[in-house]
Amino acid sequence: MHTDFVAYKDTDYTLGMRVSRVYRTAVSLVLLAILFAAIGCSGDRGSPIVAMVDGREITLEDVDGLLNRLIPGGMGDVEDVELKNLRLDLLNQIIEEELILQEAGRMGLNVSMEEVMAEVAAFKDEYIGKNFEVEVMEAYGTMQKWHDDIRKRILIKKVIETLSEGIEITEQEIRDYYREHRDEYKIPPRVRARIITVGTEEEAKEARERLKEEDFAAVAREVSISPEAERGGDLGFFGKGSMPKEFEDVVFSLPAGGISGVVKTAYGYHIFLVEEKKKGKRKRLKELKEKIRVVLQRGKEEAEFQSLVKGLKGNANIEVKEDLL
Repeated sequence: MHTDFVAYKDTDYTLGMRVSRVYRTAVSLVLLAILFAAIGCSGDRGSPIVAMVDGREITLEDVDGLLNRLIPGGMGDVEDVELKNLRLDLLNQIIEEELILQEAGRMGLNVSMEEVMAEVAAFKDEYIGKNFEVEVMEAYGTMQKWHDDIRKRILIKKVIETLSEGIEITEQEIRDYYREHRDEYKIPPRVRARIITVGTEEEAKEARERLKEEDFAAVAREVSISPEAERGGDLGFFGKGSMPKEFEDVVFSLPAGGISGVVKTAYGYHIFLVEEKKKGKRKRLKELKEKIRVVLQRGKEEAEFQSLVKGLKGNANIEVKEDLL
């Protein structure tokens, strides 16, 4: 079953989720996709209560419900201690979500039915599975629970947007960031080359002889056995480290317009044509200004959000029963 029903757009925050090291690699991509999928605290009241947040109950069923949505196939043969660690991480997420939702109420934020249904419609438009409603029911039990989660997700997003309203990014901050990260904006030297690959040295020599009078791309289409043959042997632009070293040693040593001799490698016999060479350079600040602004904006939003969560936790009455997880 797809896990898309806890995956939403605008996944810039993870609500403080900290996955145990053992599971970080296995489930990190899924966890990062669930930013606003607040699961609420509406499990079976017969399920053990594993936490209280200002008098609001969170049950083991609430935690396992989120766990099952993240990993529909189950945890398999995992050790109890690791399952407990993952449950603790997810419980922490639920607690943080609950506190943010409470804050949304204090801020007077609300979500209309029109907003919820717009999100539902957007999700349906992007859905690529075969049976939309069946998968929603498998993930949530009822359509209403899914709609409730969407409403909570929108509320959390509104809280974040409210926190962001006073954030400003100065030109000096952008310049400072660019200076500190300028090496990340280097574009290495690149070449655009074509290749002819054949199976024997005799075929390669025949092809090389033809290139004295014929077009390289035409000969490549006719005789080359490499996947690029249909494109006239075009390898496109590439820098060092993206092609076999034997290829790069040849093409980076040739001038633009230069054709190599026959080159033997483990892949066959080759001839290369260098069509164009581009020198390395560094992107200028004016090309990157708006991208850097977005990075800085998101960093400040994250800091504001984490500060809010820390403050809410410090002021809340939270009880956790780890022995029940």
